[in-house]
Amino acid sequence: ALTQSSVLAKDMLFATLDPTLRRVTLPSGDDILLADTVGFISDLPTQLVAAFRATLEEVLEADIIVHVRDISHPETKIQRDEVLLVLEELGVERHEHEKIIEVANKIDLLADDEDQLPTAVQDYDIAMSAEKKWGLDQFTALVERKIQAHREFYKLWLPVDRQDIVAWFHRHGAIIQEIPSDDYLHLDLLVQLDARLLGTFCGKFVEFKESLSKV
Repeated sequence: ALTQSSVLAKDMLFATLDPTLRRVTLPSGDDILLADTVGFISDLPTQLVAAFRATLEEVLEADIIVHVRDISHPETKIQRDEVLLVLEELGVERHEHEKIIEVANKIDLLADDEDQLPTAVQDYDIAMSAEKKWGLDQFTALVERKIQAHREFYKLWLPVDRQDIVAWFHRHGAIIQEIPSDDYLHLDLLVQLDARLLGTFCGKFVEFKESLSKV
């Protein structure tokens, strides 16, 4: 619903076994990549366990994990607990649960309109209906707030020919301000970057490690 894609969506086992990657534009205009993995993780046949877990490896690199639940299912809480258990087994620690967004999907099966939220279940962050496109704007706004919560501002003095670094910040953060020097040989950048990616930047661009300063 968010990406207007035609990916198969059916209530059947392994309907979405292959992960998909789509670009989503947030309210600020920033783009993010949304990776869609599988569902239905209970009582897997032994021969499918390894393949299933391989499709979930994307979550270990994710800035945010969105757990989309069928809130109309009578065992939705049990399903939630099973998902959290599998995530922990994959390496997502309990202290990282703050980056998980619990989405109560299919509220159209419990409510007559978008403003009427379900009251029977309250263990979610946001309610929506992908089918009827209820709550999508609120969802993208929540994703943006989660991303912004981990971002810090940094300044960087950069040779103008290092457009690879400019491109890196566009992919992994946001460039807030870009001011060329009087001789147009350097750029004075104000960037926003997830603090967890600071080590990645310093490892990839070692020569600019000392030039990057927190504002």
